[in-house]
Amino acid sequence: MMCKVSKRQRIRKRTGEVVEFYTVRFRDQHGIIHEIAAGPKKKFADALAEKIRLEVLAGTFTMKPKKELDLISHCESFVESKRLRRKRSTWQDYDSVIKNHLAPYFKQMPLADITPSTVDDFLKYLEKKNVSIAMIGKSLRVLKLVLRDAVRKELIDRDPSATITAPSVEKKEMLFLTPKEVKRLIRAGEPIIKPILMVACFTGMRLGEILALRWSKVDFDKEQIHVVSSWRRGQGFTPPKSKSSVRFVPICAELKRSLLAHYKKMGRPPDDELVFFPDVLGDRHNPLRRDFERALEKSRVTKVRFHDLRHTAASLFIEAGVDTLTLQKIMGHSSAAITLDLYGHLYSSSFDRARNGMDRLMSGSDNVIRLPLRNDEGAAQADEGS
Repeated sequence: MMCKVSKRQRIRKRTGEVVEFYTVRFRDQHGIIHEIAAGPKKKFADALAEKIRLEVLAGTFTMKPKKELDLISHCESFVESKRLRRKRSTWQDYDSVIKNHLAPYFKQMPLADITPSTVDDFLKYLEKKNVSIAMIGKSLRVLKLVLRDAVRKELIDRDPSATITAPSVEKKEMLFLTPKEVKRLIRAGEPIIKPILMVACFTGMRLGEILALRWSKVDFDKEQIHVVSSWRRGQGFTPPKSKSSVRFVPICAELKRSLLAHYKKMGRPPDDELVFFPDVLGDRHNPLRRDFERALEKSRVTKVRFHDLRHTAASLFIEAGVDTLTLQKIMGHSSAAITLDLYGHLYSSSFDRARNGMDRLMSGSDNVIRLPLRNDEGAAQADEGS
C-alpha cells in the first residue's frame, strides 16, 4: 500500500516565517487518498505512518471528522505535549487553568463550533463567576495557545480567538521599603531570618532563588552570587524562571559580613549545602513566612509581601545610581523595557542627581571628579568631530 512521509513548508501569514513540517500521504482501504499533517519531527511522522499502515491493512482505519474533535480533548493533548518542552510549573499552570476555567464552560464543545462570539461569551461567563481580571486574562492566553496549536495541527482552519483581547488589568501600586525601614526590618528579624532579609533587600533575588541558594554559588572573593536554581513548593528544585534569570548579583559589604557570619555559625558547611533551611525537608515556605511576619510586626514598617523586598532592592539600586541596563541584569529581566516598565518612575530622582551634578561641574565645585585636560589641538579636533 502507498504510505509516504514527506517534508513540507508553509509561510506564516503574520510573521512571514517559513515553517517546516512532515505529512503522511496514503491510500486507505477504500482507495481514497489522504494527506495528514504529522508535526515538525520525522520520528513522529514515521510512527504515525506505521500506525496508519497497520490500520489500513486491518481495514479499521477511519478519518475522524474535525467537527467531532472537542476543545477539552485537544487541551489534554496540548498539555501532554508541553510536559517535555516546558518547565513543570508552566505546564501545571496550563493544566490548572484548563481544569478550573475552560473545562466547566466548554465541556464537550467541538473545536469547529468555537467562534469569536463563543470566546466572548466565555469571558462574560468568567466575569459572572467573579473571576479576577488577571485570571480572566490568563485563561484567555491559555485558550489562545490551545487554539493556535489546533490551527498549526490543521484541526481547525483559523483561530477564533485571534481578534479577542483580554480586559485590561489595573496596575497595583508598587510597595517597597525605604532605606530606614529596611534597617529597622533587619534589626527586628530573628538571627535565622536576618541574612535572608538582607539577601532579598540587597540583591533583589526572588524567594525561590533564595531558598535554592547553595554555598558553592556564593563567591566571597568576587563578592557576587550566581543565581542558577529556584525552589518551589510542591515541585522542589527547578531551573530559574527564565534564561535571563540565570545571572550574577553583587554582594555589598554589609551583606558579605552577614553571610560570612552565617557561614561560620553553620560550621563552615560543604559547598553543596543549602545556605538557608538546609534541614527542612518539606514546605520551606512556612518557617520563612512565620519569621518574616514576626519581623514585620516587630519593626512596625510598611506592611509588605516578601516579594516586595525584591522591589525594595530595585529602588535601593536606583537610589544608589545604578543604570537601567545594569539593573536589568541584576533583576534578571529579559529586557530593559521590562525594567523600565516596572521601575521607570523611580528614576525621576536620578534626574535630580544628574541636575545637581551638572550644577556642581559648571560652578567649579571641588566635589566633582575632573577629567585629564587635553591640549588645544586635541580639543579642537574633538570639537570638530562632535
